[in-house]
Amino acid sequence: MKKHIYLHSSKHEHKKNLREDPDFKSPFELDILERVNLLPNEYGRIVTKEVDYHILIGSLPHDNCPWCGHGGDLIQLPDSRSREFSSYCIQCRNCSSRGPVLNVRDNLNQSEEELKEYFEVIWQKYKWRRPWDADFVNPYEGKA
Repeated sequence: MKKHIYLHSSKHEHKKNLREDPDFKSPFELDILERVNLLPNEYGRIVTKEVDYHILIGSLPHDNCPWCGHGGDLIQLPDSRSREFSSYCIQCRNCSSRGPVLNVRDNLNQSEEELKEYFEVIWQKYKWRRPWDADFVNPYEGKA
């Protein structure tokens, strides 16, 4: 039975090197039965005799806590920096980790609709986190 290993990078500049590899197959080169199992961010596969390496490129969403995997709740932080702003963040129900923080200007005229939009922003920041390799420097590049 063939093994499947999934590899992820957020760096789109790797696409050119992958396309030039003789073992690389884009999703368009796969047969119809293999295309059914494609993931949304799957750029292609490096196919060997024993293993298919699935290459995922781009940002991937994460719905739960990055530390323990449990869900989170939107909370208001008790000690805001100023009386003009309220600070909100997402806190894990299990390990109590927090982040990201959103400061919202306290205004008597804010409607429920506006508050919902602010809270949607913080959930999007939580879900689409900064990828692990955003500042990664490849130690092998530039060496002969």
